[in-house]
Amino acid sequence: MNEAEKFLFQHLEAAKQHSQQSILRIEELAPEICAELYINTIYLLMAIQAIHEKHWLLTHNLNQHELAFQDFMKIAESRELSCLRFLLPLLTQSTTLEQENIRVSTANLATAIRNSVNQMSDRDYRKFLDQAVRSMFCYWLFEEHLLPNREIADQKLQLRLSQLDSRAEWTQKRPLPAEELLPALIYRAFDSMDEIFNFDFNEDQSLCASENPSERLYQGGGAGVQTSYASILAALRALDLPPEAHLIDLGSGYGRMGLIAGLWRSNLKFTGYEFVGHRVKISNRCALRAILNDRVQFIEQDLSDPNFQIPLADAYYMYDPFSPKTYQRVIDQLNQLSHKHPITVVTKADAGTWFQKMIQGGHWQKPETCDEGMLLLFRSTEPA
Repeated sequence: MNEAEKFLFQHLEAAKQHSQQSILRIEELAPEICAELYINTIYLLMAIQAIHEKHWLLTHNLNQHELAFQDFMKIAESRELSCLRFLLPLLTQSTTLEQENIRVSTANLATAIRNSVNQMSDRDYRKFLDQAVRSMFCYWLFEEHLLPNREIADQKLQLRLSQLDSRAEWTQKRPLPAEELLPALIYRAFDSMDEIFNFDFNEDQSLCASENPSERLYQGGGAGVQTSYASILAALRALDLPPEAHLIDLGSGYGRMGLIAGLWRSNLKFTGYEFVGHRVKISNRCALRAILNDRVQFIEQDLSDPNFQIPLADAYYMYDPFSPKTYQRVIDQLNQLSHKHPITVVTKADAGTWFQKMIQGGHWQKPETCDEGMLLLFRSTEPA
């Protein structure tokens, strides 16, 4: 175990015994170790929740009771939980009460780390963020490697179901331990990084759509309508931009994409355009605190403004941010830009559907998919 893993194991071992013993002050940890500890902790919280739900599903109204769950966990330990191998003795050999103590202690530890991060100098804060992104990517990569296992498990299930008699009992149709994995933990596991960045969603709660009824403002949406950190990592890896490349986010929200992009690559320039002014202020404040403001900037801009021209860049990102009319204007401009310079457009959700509808006459390769189909990458062909 490395230092961060050792700290977490000792902390949770004490929690399992309901001990009040203090293992080590978080403030004494180096920022990089603190960051790895934090990412381990919030990923673990998602794993505990998933295990709890699986336990209920496999023991509810079943004669086997704990046996089905134990069989599942034996397989999961070497599969989707193998990234938490250093904690498996605690997770699998604990009573229900001990597991609850572990869950509460894990949540309290995450809160304590966030409080500690708020007291860091800007330089230590940047060190924390750099390591946090590296640790997030390790978990993302782990779950990417699990995708073939998920496909194989589903194929086994579908094959067995196809061989069952139509009159088979519902209990026979339930997935066997080898036919199902815990749900992917990565998609919303890192949402609490918003608190590390000090995003303040409160102003969104009072945002009125009537301020611009023709545009999609996602008022009151909070973290739920931001691109997940996992999708951002998937997009950045798929883009594989060259040194000194420029990435533009068309509808940047609170700036998740730009902040992670700036931390991911020290030689990347990022510009985010966002209609809602207070989101832009918060994004720029976060970039300043993270010492990214020299190459990561956010600009308040109505992209439907007929006088505004989207600058030429190497890549663009859109997560369903516009009304149909604005989509037409933005995509027309991207089409024109593709004639000047090779560009890549990454879309999420309905933005991909709109883009495919409106690029008729442009010069684009067949879209690539990533992030389990949630992202589409449109690469333009070389200008004539």
